[in-house]
Amino acid sequence: MQTIYTPEEIADNLKASRRTVYRWIEKGELKAFKAGKMWRITREDLEEFLGRSIPWENEE
Repeated sequence: MQTIYTPEEIADNLKASRRTVYRWIEKGELKAFKAGKMWRITREDLEEFLGRSIPWENEE
């Protein structure tokens, strides 16, 4: 099953503002899709944006 994040989860984990994450989406820098009225980001798209694996998933 594919992992999907909300912009808010990404902002919290990357210590960025929610507005910054939404700007990345609006500029097309971070790929996202709408599920109803809400934006969602796949794990693969986030890793592509970051250029590495997702840091908070390696903290265990």
